[in-house]
Amino acid sequence: MIFYLLLFCLLSNSMILSVSSESTKDCPIDPPNFDISKKIICYYQGNLDQILPGVQHLDPRNLPDECDAICYGSIEIDKESVINVDGNTLDSVTALNKPVIVSVERRELYSGWSAVLTKDGNAEDTQILCDFAKQHNITGYELFTLVPRDDEDVDKNITINMIPYIKQLKKMCPFLIISLLIPAIPKYLSNKDCK
Repeated sequence: MIFYLLLFCLLSNSMILSVSSESTKDCPIDPPNFDISKKIICYYQGNLDQILPGVQHLDPRNLPDECDAICYGSIEIDKESVINVDGNTLDSVTALNKPVIVSVERRELYSGWSAVLTKDGNAEDTQILCDFAKQHNITGYELFTLVPRDDEDVDKNITINMIPYIKQLKKMCPFLIISLLIPAIPKYLSNKDCK
């Protein structure tokens, strides 16, 4: 539980600290003037054809005007730091000229985080995500698949090594908003072995 409070403090402080203009030259928004606590963030899943064939595709231009920012789900990144994304859909979301937070999951899910995180973070992975954010006008990332499936054991190193990973990503791209999606399930929040 202390990890999650520390992480929340780390992330919230990073959003309210003053940021130099040099560190934000590639930033798609003006961080000192973007108070996320007063924004309506709309989740946009993107093209669901692969998951739910026959479901009508929602054009992102049809999202309500009241959406101050868009959380686009999702992109995958594998253990070799290769990003898989529907580029056309992402481009249509960023064309709305609103801040875009992209949900990032590991292709290998929970075990993927276990494979890439070290006590020093992962410079290659974070550099690729930083460059991708700059290239595609992305405001932030929501990191998820941070809990094991029922057939996986808890890897406590994920929680320990996530902080250096996030710090590394924020150092490379100080403008990024970073969030973690952790289900509010007691066995995950306690960071104890599930079995």
